[in-house]
Amino acid sequence: MNRFLIVSSNDKTSDSVSNSDFKVRLGDTYFSQQVCGISVVSCTVPNVIYNINQYNNTLAISKDPIDLLKGVSTITVPVGQYTISELLSAIDFQITQANQAPPINLTIVQDTITQKIVFTDNIGFKFYNTVTYPSTMWELLGFDPEITQYTTVFEVGPNKWTIRPPNLPNLSGNQYLNILSNLSENNSIDGVGVKSLLEIVNLFDTPFGSFHTQSTNMAEHAVIKYVNPRNLNNITIKLVDEKYRDIDIGNFSVTVVLRIYF
Repeated sequence: MNRFLIVSSNDKTSDSVSNSDFKVRLGDTYFSQQVCGISVVSCTVPNVIYNINQYNNTLAISKDPIDLLKGVSTITVPVGQYTISELLSAIDFQITQANQAPPINLTIVQDTITQKIVFTDNIGFKFYNTVTYPSTMWELLGFDPEITQYTTVFEVGPNKWTIRPPNLPNLSGNQYLNILSNLSENNSIDGVGVKSLLEIVNLFDTPFGSFHTQSTNMAEHAVIKYVNPRNLNNITIKLVDEKYRDIDIGNFSVTVVLRIYF
């Protein structure tokens, strides 16, 4: 025998953290007792993870040679949903506000042919991505993750000190998110090293600000089977990004439809 169960953040308990980290209390209802397994029928989640967020919005820069009094400055771009031109303008503004005297005054453009970013200035400068001076937007801007510093090269044509990241910028944002739940076999969503993954939601073709509904294959291999029957008194749901980091969806809702097997 099996039944359907709808778990929604709209029904979260008062002690829930947020709409992306919540608990639903079922109580001692008959259909949630002695459950032998569950499977996900569908899930509906919003795509509201900014492409520039708290995890990828810093950049470390200094003059070259370095100003021994001012050192390295780390700029922070405000969180938001950016186009390339908007991001380059925001980086440019933040660099002019950095603690450097006189200010570093870059020209930042996207090459019309290669579409790669080009940084230029009348003086030399450096970008850093080290343990001491991490740049969380390093790969997003097209820098090589294996290289920890980029130093300007003087280009005779424009007579500018220049840095050209080798790769294309990537503002595509999160391509999927993970749904964790205590419904998984290990019964914990906060264990270190063991992730209680209930479902992976693909956001590839979901525009920012839209909801995505994903139906799941109901084949036998999609069923989470419990070794011992379980009473589902409380269900916890937590959304995390591709690297299992917390995300915030604000007042947007999450809905997961389950099939419960007895």
